[in-house]
Amino acid sequence: MAPFEQNSFFNPDKWPEELIKKLALAFDQMDDMGGIVDLEGRIVFANRAGLAKVGYTLDQVVGMHLAESPWRNHSPEAMKLTEDLIEKARSGIYSVIEDGIIDKDGNKRHALFSISPLHDASGKTIAFIPEGKIIDDLKMLQADIEKGQWETQQWINSMGAFIAKCDPDGRIITCNKTFLDALRLTQGDICGRYLCDMVSIKNLRDSQNKIQEALNDAKAGYSRSLEIKFALREGQERTFLFTVNPIMDEKGYICFFAVEITDITEQVNYRELTLKKAKQHSRLLEQEVDSIRKRLERTEQFNKHIVDSVPIGVLYLDQNEKVTLSNPKMTQYFEEAGIPEEDIPGKLLSELSLFLADHAWRKMSEPGEDQITYGQQRMLLYKNDEDINALHFEVLSGPLKIPYEGIRGTVLTFNDVTERVLLETELLNTRIQAEKMSSLGLLISGVAHEINNPLTGIVGCAEYLVEDSDLQGDALESAEIIHDEAQRASSIVKNLLSLVYPHKRGDILLNLNDIIRHIGDLRRNELNQKNIELHLDLNDNLESLVGDATHMQQMIINFVQNAADAIEESGIGNRITIRTMMTGNWVTLEVSDDGPNIPEEYHSKLFDPFFTTKPPGKGTGLGLSINYRIVQRYGGNILLRSSPEGGACFIIHLPVNQAPNVIEPVNEKKIWVPDQILIVDDEKNLRYSLSKYLSSLGAQVDTAENGRVALEKINRHFYDLMLVDIKMPVMNGVELYRELFENQHPSVDRFAFMSGLSAIEMRYTAIAPEVPLLRKPFSRKEILHFFSLIKPKILKPD
Repeated sequence: MAPFEQNSFFNPDKWPEELIKKLALAFDQMDDMGGIVDLEGRIVFANRAGLAKVGYTLDQVVGMHLAESPWRNHSPEAMKLTEDLIEKARSGIYSVIEDGIIDKDGNKRHALFSISPLHDASGKTIAFIPEGKIIDDLKMLQADIEKGQWETQQWINSMGAFIAKCDPDGRIITCNKTFLDALRLTQGDICGRYLCDMVSIKNLRDSQNKIQEALNDAKAGYSRSLEIKFALREGQERTFLFTVNPIMDEKGYICFFAVEITDITEQVNYRELTLKKAKQHSRLLEQEVDSIRKRLERTEQFNKHIVDSVPIGVLYLDQNEKVTLSNPKMTQYFEEAGIPEEDIPGKLLSELSLFLADHAWRKMSEPGEDQITYGQQRMLLYKNDEDINALHFEVLSGPLKIPYEGIRGTVLTFNDVTERVLLETELLNTRIQAEKMSSLGLLISGVAHEINNPLTGIVGCAEYLVEDSDLQGDALESAEIIHDEAQRASSIVKNLLSLVYPHKRGDILLNLNDIIRHIGDLRRNELNQKNIELHLDLNDNLESLVGDATHMQQMIINFVQNAADAIEESGIGNRITIRTMMTGNWVTLEVSDDGPNIPEEYHSKLFDPFFTTKPPGKGTGLGLSINYRIVQRYGGNILLRSSPEGGACFIIHLPVNQAPNVIEPVNEKKIWVPDQILIVDDEKNLRYSLSKYLSSLGAQVDTAENGRVALEKINRHFYDLMLVDIKMPVMNGVELYRELFENQHPSVDRFAFMSGLSAIEMRYTAIAPEVPLLRKPFSRKEILHFFSLIKPKILKPD
């Protein structure tokens, strides 16, 4: 063949550059290694993929012989393989070899190489196209397949059963080691033989027919199992489970049969023994079944008795949410609601006046109100379709499951919580009432303060006119009216203040029964004249309380008077009952009557000050408000419970306390008046009336309109007592006290407050609790009583 430069078909000098570029572009689109070599085997072109595998450039490989190129192994064997490929290609034969290359990183890569001839239009070979494909992934996959085949064979060999692979005619292709060991044969001994030819089969003809049937089923694509007795060795007859499974390819054609032969001799023997024993005990089993049936009947009856006797209601609903069974307790609830027992089965819950309730125990009226969801929910049972008498239930619902049938309905259990709900409602109303009283207290204290200052002056002047003047006739009568009405106004203000800041007049150990009996003796004749009977049901073992007897008397009188007024005005009832009892560490007082019911809309307002259902002039509406504050003062609670039979019942709980703070009574007959008194108040009339009265008792009185003026007088003069109003302009009473206290003034121990009991003044007195306090409005007797209380402090020995 001529030299490359002169005779090569792909002589670069004979072919335009444009054609070379087009060839390069076409081959560069390939992912595999490819190129063109001339008829002498020299490289004309290599694509980018091939160059990238070995890390060479096109200029480096052009003109290089293919056998000596970086894509081929330079060993003699590899060079000969390359020459053979080229020679075959010259003859027009396409061939492929498996070999390897060393990539640019020095790693050996598995590859498939081929050389195909390139023909011109006349069919003449003009060049060769070498191709190469990296097959590392295929080699790894092949290794994995071979490993999997090896592991599968090992797994099959490890099985205790005999495993054989047979052709569709039943001839053995291969089998596992267990089978070979049992027959003492080799793989070559059994290949192509029928199973029946290698073992001794009992009942040969019958067994061969069964095996043939199994093979026929397998040919049809069905698995088949049968029991066959045969001996693997002489004298060792055993029973085997013969299973034939057809193995198909993806097109559904049978490739081979997998035959599994499992020794079940022990299982068969156990089965036969079991059957034998079963026959022996069949009669005993029949007797046992009869006994179980009787026990089940007794259990069913027992379960029915349990459902009937539980103290909660039980309902069974079918799949249509209709009642199928109601236990006696639930039937009793329905009868209380006016629904007879015979009307219960087959009804929806809503048809039985049972409705779902929301968190506030209100009827839910949304669509699907008969739809019961599993879990806990609230329900209401209406009596005569009335909300007020509805029964309240906490309901647990769940699926009604029947063995082998699944869920066939719903089970509901009803826990009656009506009493608890009523008690929670009453407690909530009590808390609401406490918040109302707290808010009202701020208003009352402010109003009382503004009234107390002028009222104190009116009371003082009225007392002066009545007791110390020479008024006669109409003038005296007018003065007495002023005095009486001022005292009445003072009493009203004190009642108002007692709602806000109950005054501890003196807590002592007292027996509530004694107070009740005393009030009963005083009021019984009056009640009898109104045809009202007062009944006392008192517990003789009642423990003592710590409290003020006046407060307790006032509370009981208010309850009795309210009940008597209700009976007298309505003409309903004739009995008032007062009952006492011990409830744990609480003394319980119940005051009830058989008069008219208190409308439910009034329950939340009963303890509000000035609320009354009486006609004008018959009541102020303060009685129950005062009772509420008295009970609250002693750490108790008060509830109203209405009875369906009529009347009202007030229930009071008071805690037992064995640590009273008893105040010794004051002997008011011992009159003592300080010699030097300073009155500090911004109310001119109060200063005038009070100084005039104290001067009449022999005291030397000085006055000041605010704390600043008073401080100047205190620094110049000594006083036995300083009566100082708390709320004043310029400098109030507390600021004056602090000034004296911080400067350690000698007269600070002779300091006393006067207060109209506003909210601000109460905070001030809490700042200086050791300072005596004279409450406005006050009368002359109350001033003298106040002097007697502070006398030990003023006249203490030096």
